[in-house]
Amino acid sequence: MKFLVHIIFVMLLVAGLMSCKNNDNEPDLIRAGEMVRINGSEIIDLENSKPYICENYDELRALLGNAAPMNIDFDKNVIIIIKDIAYEGISDICAEVTYSDGYDVRVMVTLNYTDPVAAWCIGAVAPNIGSRITHLTIEYLH
Repeated sequence: MKFLVHIIFVMLLVAGLMSCKNNDNEPDLIRAGEMVRINGSEIIDLENSKPYICENYDELRALLGNAAPMNIDFDKNVIIIIKDIAYEGISDICAEVTYSDGYDVRVMVTLNYTDPVAAWCIGAVAPNIGSRITHLTIEYLH
């Protein structure tokens, strides 16, 4: 009986220590429907107004290098990378993704008059529907 009590105590101790694991260093997953702004010198090589669909970390890392957000669940999602240049300053960017025969991506860029030229790059996370077809609309709003 004493042996059984020791085993139970050790199991409870191990379970308690495992639950205290520090997850503060791991960012939350970006969920479908969310967008992330991407900064870095790597975006210079991307074509303007061209959507890039990344279905795994290797594709994302090859496209964006160290600027790639790594907290995406690629088992369920894809990330659609879009870069463009605004000829005025940017106060806000938002994106929405809908689905028809592929991904329909609508990006709305709200401009202000602070900067003469501003390059921007975003990643819109969407459920993986098994299509690489993308229709892109970019609207610049004042």
